[in-house]
Amino acid sequence: MKILDVSLPQGDQITLGQDVEVFATIQLGALRTDEVVVDLCHGTVADDSEKIMNRKITVMQSDGKISEGVWRFKGTIHCDETGIYGYSIRILPFHPYLFNLYSMSLVTWG
Repeated sequence: MKILDVSLPQGDQITLGQDVEVFATIQLGALRTDEVVVDLCHGTVADDSEKIMNRKITVMQSDGKISEGVWRFKGTIHCDETGIYGYSIRILPFHPYLFNLYSMSLVTWG
């Protein structure tokens, strides 16, 4: 798995209360979209670091196949706080019988 691109079509100037769409282009290779969970992790950023504070998680949905093994995912952030806001993409394996998504230590960040 590889995160190829993350985009914010609206740009980086967001109005309080606005919904913002975030798109991620992800190379899954032989994996299917139902075998992964793509999370959009977001929240305000601390003044003295790049650490996301009060992190919220939004599960991104598949937005279509771009090419063989490459998919686009879409998620929405509701901006309900002022200040500097950050986001990151996290990919985890998924299977309905997998007890803990983190137990396999297979997380990809981007």
